[in-house]
Amino acid sequence: MPKPTLTVTRRGETAQITLDPKGTIIGRTPSCDVFLDGPQVSRRHARIFRDPFGRWIVEDLGSTNGVRIGGKRVTAHAMLPGQTLYIGAFSLSLEEEYDRPIAADSTASSARTNVYESADANVMLGAEGSGRSLSHERLRQLNTVIDRLALVTDEAELYPEACRCLADGPQNGPQTFATVLRLPADGEGMPGSLQILSYQLGSEEVDDDVGPANLHLSRGVLEAVRLSEGPVMAANAEDSEQDLQLTVFDNRRPRSVFASPITNVASKMDVLYIDSPFGADGEEKLDLVRAIAREVDSARKGLLLSNVLAERHALDGELDRARAIQSKLTPKLTDKLPGVDAVVHYEPAMWVGGDYCDILPLSDGRLAFAVGDVSGNGLHAALVMMSLHASIRTALSFCTELWKVLAHVNEHLDQHLPQDMFATLVLGLFEPSTGHLEYVNAGHIVPTIVHPSSGARPLGEPRNPPLCGIHHDYKTESEVLEPGETLLVVTDGVVEAKSAEGEEMGMSFLTRLVEERKPQTSRRLVDLVVEATSEFRGHLPQQDDVTVFALRNDG
Repeated sequence: MPKPTLTVTRRGETAQITLDPKGTIIGRTPSCDVFLDGPQVSRRHARIFRDPFGRWIVEDLGSTNGVRIGGKRVTAHAMLPGQTLYIGAFSLSLEEEYDRPIAADSTASSARTNVYESADANVMLGAEGSGRSLSHERLRQLNTVIDRLALVTDEAELYPEACRCLADGPQNGPQTFATVLRLPADGEGMPGSLQILSYQLGSEEVDDDVGPANLHLSRGVLEAVRLSEGPVMAANAEDSEQDLQLTVFDNRRPRSVFASPITNVASKMDVLYIDSPFGADGEEKLDLVRAIAREVDSARKGLLLSNVLAERHALDGELDRARAIQSKLTPKLTDKLPGVDAVVHYEPAMWVGGDYCDILPLSDGRLAFAVGDVSGNGLHAALVMMSLHASIRTALSFCTELWKVLAHVNEHLDQHLPQDMFATLVLGLFEPSTGHLEYVNAGHIVPTIVHPSSGARPLGEPRNPPLCGIHHDYKTESEVLEPGETLLVVTDGVVEAKSAEGEEMGMSFLTRLVEERKPQTSRRLVDLVVEATSEFRGHLPQQDDVTVFALRNDG
């Protein structure tokens, strides 16, 4: 199958670039994978990569003039096959061929043919570019077939409709048999029985025992189609007494067989095979069968693409709705919390993720907060994250002893968490009036306390395991957050971010950065961490969910 490509067009000139699923960088720097030399193109303008759902995502890398699709500027967008994006004066179109075998017609899926040796002295290959023109009658027949195939909306009906077109009607003659067969790959032996994908008997009545189980197929014709990958015709008109076993009908009458490949997918060849009474216009009918086979293949590809587009639209809609639901669970902090300056940044690696952050004011004036990370990312992690969110809020509504809250949550996860998954969590209670901070760290990255002038220090040590349903007595610890100090909690999407050279960012890098820059507000601290993480990754895509939480004691 051809690899996905990006067709770049500017001023009538085009170029094609093969896309790398791990990421293709587009920009004005010559070292970019796709070099666009234009004044409206940034040095590193955009990236295209394949996400775990199989979609191609175009991501704006903070360019000045942006990426436009459908007349709108986008930051991250799932592209559809044939869709065009615009960067400055350049248009870039995604070209990807979606091809797979069509399933057999349910009425023929269990049927098998019988392949016989036969005297195939009259086998003729159809030559490309023969210069022959179809007669008016054959053109009318071809147009009728095209019109009927255009009405097919279900790929399961495509091959049956093609067989009906070729077997039914007076123009095809009585006692015509049309079938679509699936042949093994070239180089494999031809079995004695082949799979029928669809079949249709002609209009003339035949014996009751006539059917696909009794269909005689010429091995010579099938081998010729497989070898030449082109149309083939055979006839027994010169010696009607010779039993070529071409047909389910009366072998004593002159017969003709026409076969033409429809497609070759996954080392299997689908072949249109017609067995009909002999006619003088055999070569013209061979051209007609070839043309019909091509139309069937064109319709097949159109139906497959239509199905892919429909599936992608449905998936995009479901992911957008899931992202909207999850975003509502992340606190926006639009209202000023008394005595604190708190900011949250959450960016899933995919449309949804497994990071968790929540802030909940309690009736006694304290502020409960939680930052967690479910193992893995994507939909399964997002589902566990939502369960974690609900269980913690429920537990805090009737108990504020943190070790009891985690015991409840751990028991809940024991009943609902898959065995190969776990969650790390920092759960805390902050008293703004005194600066008292009570917390439990369940296997999470050690948080950092940032002082406005003296630097940064770690908050405690990792003494408790992650939440995974195994019983453990979680230990509560305490600290005092002095006025002006900020509690910083991140997930591993920050500290485990990797550079293009494979180096991991690490907590020490983050600590040095904070001490050098000395951000004075929670917003500046969070923005600093997010920007540093993105710059450290460079052109590499985000591999894990990123959450940054900062809580400053405003005293």
